Amino acid sequence: MAAVAWGSNVGTLRRWIGAGIEKVPLRRIWQGLLVLAFAVTTLSGGFGTAHGVVPAKTQPGRPVKSPYLTMTVDQAAVASALPWVDSRNSQGKPYPVAAPPGAEFVVVATHMTNLWKSSQYNLDQYLSLHGVKGVPDKAGAKVVYQRGDATPYSPAEVVLQPKLTTEVAFAWPVPAGSVRPGDRVDVVINTMDRLENTKIGYGGTFLPPYPFATLTVPVGAVR
Repeated sequence: MAAVAWGSNVGTLRRWIGAGIEKVPLRRIWQGLLVLAFAVTTLSGGFGTAHGVVPAKTQPGRPVKSPYLTMTVDQAAVASALPWVDSRNSQGKPYPVAAPPGAEFVVVATHMTNLWKSSQYNLDQYLSLHGVKGVPDKAGAKVVYQRGDATPYSPAEVVLQPKLTTEVAFAWPVPAGSVRPGDRVDVVINTMDRLENTKIGYGGTFLPPYPFATLTVPVGAVR
């Protein structure tokens, strides 16, 4: 019964696609195929080959300019609570944002300048770690926050305003003791391409991230 039902559904789906595809503009089909190609590339881990971009080697303190922003990685640290943020409750009393039990945070401090014409948010995919225990390669940061934020209920979501530079920290929880001061972590700065909606003249979609630059950062004390 299940096989018969599935075969019938497949036939219906084929007829539906066959009828519907004639009504889809060729440009839409091409855009869909392009997005699908990026998605397949993401899953296969073939970023460099697909984009023809060999990630540049850089160093801490050196700005890296990509199409939509400039990022400078300042330092990396390991801490039991998020550093560089003045978190306070509704009564104004400080409280630390602690790592989960049995974990610590690996935190990377950066400066980011938004080069795009619009505000940018959801920044977690712009930075990833490589070869760090407990952190999948290409995984975005679990916490992204503004350094030095003293607003109530910080850390809050970071929004990069056009042409402005913001101090941003990226944090990943790792097993406690797996990364220590004096170790080194491999950091990947990612970029994204954008597929604009040319039909209506505005709007679009950021495509999956891919490595743009890499660097090795010593893990030190929070400063």
